[in-house]
Amino acid sequence: NYSFDTNGNVTGLGTISSGAIVSTGSIAGTSFITTGTLTCGDIILDGGGSLKVGGASAFTIDESGNVTKIGMDSPSSGEFLKWDGGNSKAVWDSSTLNDLTDVLVNTTNFYSSLLIQTNRLGLVPTTGILDSAKNNIGIGHDVFKSLTSGTNNIVIGGGSSEADTGPANALTTGYQNIALGTGTGRYWQTAFHNVAIGWRACGGENVDSMAPDNNICIGYKAGSSIKNTRNICIGSHAGLNIADGHLNTFLGHSAGMGDSSNFLSGSNNTFIGAASGKIIESTAEDNTLLGTYSGNKITTGIQNVILGSLSNPSGFEATNQIVIGYYTEGLGDNTAVIGNQNIEDVYMNSNGNATVHCSVVSSNSTTALKLTTNQVTDAGSITIGNGPDAPIYISPNGNGAVKVTTIKTTGPPTKGGIPWTENVQAIQKIDWGQCALNITQTYDGKYDGAGNIGGKNDHAGNAIAIRSKGDKNDIDKHIWLIGLDGDHQEGTGGEHPELVFQYRETETDSIRYGLHANPITNTKMKLDFTGQHKCYGKDNNIIDYTQYIGYITVSTGIYNSQSTGPDITNIKNIFINESLPIVELSNKNNQKSVFGVISLVETDETRTRTYQNIMRISYDKPEGDNRLTINSLGEGAVWVSNYSGNFENGDYITSCVIPGIGCKQADDILHNYTVGKITCGVDFDNLSTTDPFEYKEIVHDGVPYKCVFVGCTYHCG
Repeated sequence: NYSFDTNGNVTGLGTISSGAIVSTGSIAGTSFITTGTLTCGDIILDGGGSLKVGGASAFTIDESGNVTKIGMDSPSSGEFLKWDGGNSKAVWDSSTLNDLTDVLVNTTNFYSSLLIQTNRLGLVPTTGILDSAKNNIGIGHDVFKSLTSGTNNIVIGGGSSEADTGPANALTTGYQNIALGTGTGRYWQTAFHNVAIGWRACGGENVDSMAPDNNICIGYKAGSSIKNTRNICIGSHAGLNIADGHLNTFLGHSAGMGDSSNFLSGSNNTFIGAASGKIIESTAEDNTLLGTYSGNKITTGIQNVILGSLSNPSGFEATNQIVIGYYTEGLGDNTAVIGNQNIEDVYMNSNGNATVHCSVVSSNSTTALKLTTNQVTDAGSITIGNGPDAPIYISPNGNGAVKVTTIKTTGPPTKGGIPWTENVQAIQKIDWGQCALNITQTYDGKYDGAGNIGGKNDHAGNAIAIRSKGDKNDIDKHIWLIGLDGDHQEGTGGEHPELVFQYRETETDSIRYGLHANPITNTKMKLDFTGQHKCYGKDNNIIDYTQYIGYITVSTGIYNSQSTGPDITNIKNIFINESLPIVELSNKNNQKSVFGVISLVETDETRTRTYQNIMRISYDKPEGDNRLTINSLGEGAVWVSNYSGNFENGDYITSCVIPGIGCKQADDILHNYTVGKITCGVDFDNLSTTDPFEYKEIVHDGVPYKCVFVGCTYHCG
């Protein structure tokens, strides 16, 4: 029941309710089908001028309202996306559109923003959320999940700037933040002016990080515990454990990373370099570090300046230390170190001509002061060393040099008000510290055992070391050492130190020249003279000659010079300047081979050999070459007996049958068997405890003899 009108339109078509439209040609004409409804699968043409395509009207063209709708029914308004003929704008729902072409779900007052998220539509909270959220860009799941009033925020990353657990509620009134990365700014509430780029950067791991501001944190966990303001952390783990600190700048991987068990609360730290200040913690502040691993010893130190990779102050809690140089270490609080142990010269400008102004110049065991200009001007007083025991080094390795024209004090010293320049006893009145140069050595000469004059304490202390420019690279040889030996120390047996000049020829060999320092009243060697010989004793390995000091010896006719050492089998031991016979104790009356009196005895424990008077000369003794020091000329002492009667002062002394003991010579003629001349009288029949002699009794061949130790002059050498 249909017909065609004069215009070619089909009328009276009715309703086709089943089946399909089968094309049997063409439907021509320029008019719409206006009568009835055509339903064919998911295509609906109703009589009201609407076309709907798809189940539940997924695509709808409404002629009456000039509206095109695409999508299934949305949760509330019945359309998913529409083009409104009234304003030609696309909206997500039925609310008023903002300035951008946005895609929104159940939001209010969302202006000039782009929100991209991965959650399914409809899962974002629905009431009042994102109120007044203006000028924001959010990219990532749950972005701005709980935001209410934040403005001017840029958040990129899953979980960025969101907190739905813990004491923090949400970023509410914070503004003008940039957060890029998962968990960045996770616990912010009122934070503003922060730039956070990196996984959980800028407070992303601290539930108390609700209100930081003006921080820049770039890198994995950079500043992840920040609570305070104006910190810069750039680099993975940089400033990881800053909490309450502010105005800190950490640049580099793990720079200022800190300790999670003791968050950093200190401020004003500047660290540049990977791992610089890596273990800083607690109240550390005002530190400046530059260089990889610089200052990585500091925990709670303050006011330190460390410039150089691997350089550090002297301790974890260092204070006010300046350390400059590669792998250089500080020397203590309130000190400055320039250069490591390999630095030999320090210049104040390119040609070293700068003027250095200071009130005090001091030094310790590992620093040095090197003056290369002609003079030190306007210096006032110069103190080198910290206290009386501080050592002085011209350079760390001894390669420096000191040139001094004049060293003087600022005025004459006094004692008891008497100027030393006006008193004949001046030298006795000068106190320590009143001289132009005062040196206290920190190591006295080697101590091997009981000293006495010419004993074992004959090495120089560490007061002065001198060497030539050509030998500056030699550490242990070709050095002159000047200092005091250890003979004055308690238990050494010595009374006063000797001034020792020691030349170290090699690392192990040296020769020493010593000046005795015994008091004027001391009876030990002064300006006397004694001709001495270093002779080998017969049967030296059997006889203990130490019990025969002051005993007379005779020549055996066999020689053993020092140049050949302990080898007594060498018969060629006669030299123009040294022909030393092997000696033994005298044992005959008037023995014409007398050679001298035993003065000193070397043993295996004796390490040095000494020639001495007021000037002592010693050197290291060859091992096993134990010799006797024999007095042959000059003055000294000898043991004598009553074998041939009493002595008068001036009588000659000769040998007798008592081994090593002298007796009165029968006449007053100097013979080849004369040992010496006694310088006192001895009445053996009337000896008393008041006599100055040392006394003992010796039995020989069953006969007891009285023996005394007397002074004499020697005449057998």
